[in-house]
Amino acid sequence: EMIESDATGLLFSPGHADELAAYLRTLWSDRPRRAAMGRRARALVGERFSLQTHVDRLLALYREALADDSGFVE
Repeated sequence: EMIESDATGLLFSPGHADELAAYLRTLWSDRPRRAAMGRRARALVGERFSLQTHVDRLLALYREALADDSGFVE
């Protein structure tokens, strides 16, 4: 998952606008918490979606396909 509750964001139930409003008020009034969550979210995105991560995953996929003995890849 992209959002880790209370670490990189706040999760609320769909259709519960009151819950969302409460979270927004909380974040508005707590700048240090808001900033910390933003830093953690940015770091998480950097880890999961960096160019190097994509290259590593693609290479692993190619290696797996080449090692497959099904005859699909020659």
